[in-house]
Amino acid sequence: MKDLCSLYDIKMTFSSVSHPQSNGSVERFHATLLEMIRTHVSENPSEHPFNILPYAVQCYNSTRNKTTGFTPYELVFGHTSGRPPEHVYLE
Repeated sequence: MKDLCSLYDIKMTFSSVSHPQSNGSVERFHATLLEMIRTHVSENPSEHPFNILPYAVQCYNSTRNKTTGFTPYELVFGHTSGRPPEHVYLE
């Protein structure tokens, strides 16, 4: 694993279970995801919150980030998603 990380210039960091603040980007994503779910549930109280989860993640991954200027999808795959988030939600 060290060789692979060295080859791609990846710096591995570890966070403890009892100190989630050390993993800020994941914590920030969770806060955003919870807000998206909370908003949907307030507008659709009879629908189960987990029904919105795939759509919320797709919307997040297709939305440009202010800090990086890229979408999470672009950062992982190197190109933009072929489907805008509003098309995924409407299907």
